[in-house]
Amino acid sequence: MKEWIFILLIAIPLVSSIQISEFELNPAGTDTGNEWIEFYCGEKTDLKNYEIINNDGNKINLSGNCEGYFIYVFEKQWLDNTDEKIILRENGKLIDETKIADDSKNDDSTWQFCDEWVFKKETKNQKNCDEKIEEEIIQKNGTKSKSVIVEKLAENKINSSLIAEEKNIETIKLTGKNIKGENVNEILKKNNYAIYGFVIFCILIVFLFILKFKKGKYKNEFE
Repeated sequence: MKEWIFILLIAIPLVSSIQISEFELNPAGTDTGNEWIEFYCGEKTDLKNYEIINNDGNKINLSGNCEGYFIYVFEKQWLDNTDEKIILRENGKLIDETKIADDSKNDDSTWQFCDEWVFKKETKNQKNCDEKIEEEIIQKNGTKSKSVIVEKLAENKINSSLIAEEKNIETIKLTGKNIKGENVNEILKKNNYAIYGFVIFCILIVFLFILKFKKGKYKNEFE
């Protein structure tokens, strides 16, 4: 258990609080001044040591503070509509990168990260995953009713919470077992039986030794 805690303490600082969450390669109309990248920061992050690099190797140094959603808008066309990729680095260290993406639609569709990179209607300054769930609900139910979407979203969140609770309960149950699946209490009982058996064995040996000693003593007296 201590080893796992030690590993987690080492791994936690390696997890970055900033990631690329969405980007627009081919906006409606002209690309100049309309291309953008959305970052998500789990905590307030100073961007002075961060830079972004496109698939052509061009670099841009970032600045300002990121907390929650942070939108960087390019002053001129910087992203290609095909074979494009964005890399985020801090002091030369890789922090995050996108997949190689294409965008042939001259509209408000963007590439967004939600467990994986997906291409759909933009969700600038909003959660990507909830929007994905809404689209799945519309496709499944054949309705665009907001009341249905809200109800289903609430249901999904409740189900997710229940699944998480079940996983936690299962984890608690599993902590009482070793690798072979034996119960800890059973192992302790076996160990106790072994100890008791060893003590009894020692007492028996001592008893036999004393008995033998007495027999020898009596034999010498009679002789």
